Amino acid sequence: MALLDEEPPRRDQVVSVRKRANHAAQFKHSLAQALPTRVNTEPQGLMGDVVQRLASGRQNGLVLARLGPNGREVLVADRFHVVHLGNDMLTQVRQRVIRETQGRRGRKTDPAWANRRRLLTAHERLRPESFARMWNALIDTGDPGVQILEAYAVKEELRALLSLSGTNPERHIIRARLDSFYQQAAATDAPEAHRLAATIEAWWPAVEAAIQTGYSNSRSEGYNRLAKHQGRNAFGFRNPVNQRRRIRWACTRQYRRASAVG
Repeated sequence: MALLDEEPPRRDQVVSVRKRANHAAQFKHSLAQALPTRVNTEPQGLMGDVVQRLASGRQNGLVLARLGPNGREVLVADRFHVVHLGNDMLTQVRQRVIRETQGRRGRKTDPAWANRRRLLTAHERLRPESFARMWNALIDTGDPGVQILEAYAVKEELRALLSLSGTNPERHIIRARLDSFYQQAAATDAPEAHRLAATIEAWWPAVEAAIQTGYSNSRSEGYNRLAKHQGRNAFGFRNPVNQRRRIRWACTRQYRRASAVG
């Protein structure tokens, strides 16, 4: 799966975004947010009038869209791939912390490893008691657990920013959540979180377009999954004609069902 931290493709009439290597200096004036010691319950935690979708592709998790009455073309980052970057960052922090403190890979006796799935689960999908159990278990491990929870907070701030997609938010709301994400990333010493913040800043025009338009390449991702699934079911194809036929049959199933009902 291509990630957004790769170098973006060059296209005419496409918003150019550039990659930067080190953004640590930009975080030195940010305010650190203190983590609570323990919890008993769940904490409380531009576009023109015309928007036309041009194409949806899987390369780099991007969608090409035309915005405004003048037909300006921009790249739209797919939200799934951006959240995937946040989850990867959290996993890398958890694995690094366990290696540095235990000198080995995680085991089921380690609270960080035992709660690895809860850490990647969306906060609103966790029951209050499950969240409190995960939070307290990591807090009890000391500084290593705090580092993991700080990375978890960065991931949730990124999700809160992307949750504005499709809601037609005001620009000041987007800016407030973006600042909250940057401040949370600055509050931790994890280089993985700083790298994630640098990636979001480098690709911010595409991420902002995703929030404002709500576009996604989820449909093309779904068709790609169906095509690969057919290849696995057939244990490979020797005849390209049969391969195309099987893939076309799988990808048009819902339309054939609708036609049959009609």
